[in-house]
Amino acid sequence: MTMKTDLLIIGAGPYGLAMAIYAQQHGIKYQVVGEPMGFWQSHMPLGMRLRTHFDWGSEETLSAYLQHKRQNLDDHPVSLECFIDYIKYTSEEYKLSILSDHVERLDYENSLFSARLSSGAQIQAQYVLVATGCYDFKRIPACPLEI
Repeated sequence: MTMKTDLLIIGAGPYGLAMAIYAQQHGIKYQVVGEPMGFWQSHMPLGMRLRTHFDWGSEETLSAYLQHKRQNLDDHPVSLECFIDYIKYTSEEYKLSILSDHVERLDYENSLFSARLSSGAQIQAQYVLVATGCYDFKRIPACPLEI
């Protein structure tokens, strides 16, 4: 199975999902690949508080989330659990296209990127945004790929 998209977003953390919202709002066909907030859930210490404020997403989503949770903007620093929940809530509100899979290989040939996923699926994309951090990289190239 080969899927085609304009923008492949590798990583489903806050930055990858924020980019997906941006792409969606600008009519860019995209696909996110990754476990939503997986790194944050697996590798951040429980009870951690973030210095970040509730400024991820849009005002409408923020208001809806806060009403849903019966919270207010004064609840900061934001707890890790609240931050993860907020981002997942926002992803669902925007109905983001997220494929819970892992990119095993990324190639560039004939002006297209081709990503092979652990499920065996393939995605071809004109552009790629890597928003994974560097925790799971098996091999980090000496220099960035130049196109």
